[in-house]
Amino acid sequence: MKKVIAALLILWASLFLGSREGSAFLLDAECGRSLRTRPTWRSYIGSRTDALANPWIVSVIVKGEAKCSGSLINHRFVLTAAHCVFRESMQVHLGEFDAWNPGQDCSSGARSPNAYCVRVDEKIVHTGFGETQAQQYDIGLLRMHHAVQYSVVALGSLSQNCLSPLLFVRPICLLINEPVAAIDRFQMTVWGTTAEGHRSIPRVLKHAVGERIDRGRCSLKFQQPVDESQICARTETNDACRGDSGGPISAEILYGGRYRTFQFGIISFGLSSCAGLSVCTNVTHYVDWIWDALVISSA
Repeated sequence: MKKVIAALLILWASLFLGSREGSAFLLDAECGRSLRTRPTWRSYIGSRTDALANPWIVSVIVKGEAKCSGSLINHRFVLTAAHCVFRESMQVHLGEFDAWNPGQDCSSGARSPNAYCVRVDEKIVHTGFGETQAQQYDIGLLRMHHAVQYSVVALGSLSQNCLSPLLFVRPICLLINEPVAAIDRFQMTVWGTTAEGHRSIPRVLKHAVGERIDRGRCSLKFQQPVDESQICARTETNDACRGDSGGPISAEILYGGRYRTFQFGIISFGLSSCAGLSVCTNVTHYVDWIWDALVISSA
């Protein structure tokens, strides 16, 4: 019995206490690390990502269909957009990379080597979402039925050809109790459609680069308010599109002597042409809400 209690306490600590630096701390100490060398921004533009570069990317599944994206933020929770939270039964795919060869079938339980699936047992949507015609408060959390295990392989210990993405699942970083340094250039990892009316889905995840621009430009383009709780982002190549909503926009920053990938936004909406401008939920604006929701849900 004592061993069981000790195990539960360790799990709780790993979920919420993270790695502290003064009053600030990471939501999860294992966050923001991938099995690749740190690329230049030029190498990101319009390029295919690799299977090990974004172990926090999640595919949100509803009735067997990929509807949105999300990001793993700790052992139990996925961060996504509020409009990606459905009434129907939901699941999440982790370790997904190849959209043409998806991972575990949530209904049959069949397992393939490149992803696995977990059922969602609780859905949390910001209470402000839907109160106005503007799309503020587009943020939600999905609690998985059980805690997922992170990868334990050492960085650089295996080549990409030898390591299945199933073996490499880790969370993205969120910083609690301290503002994150201002970032004007982001990475978007996308796999939705790439043009209006073009229904085929890219086979694998791709990088797009987003640049923060004045919110007034998005407000004018979309004819609705875009405030400090949102980010107006312009992309240089393909933009977020169908299937990419709820996914993270991120950047690597130096924290605690190590480069880690931090999440700065959640893809909310964009142009029907899938190019140009996107509006993203500003995650740093909602860190307190995320923390409170996790604590309440895990009580």
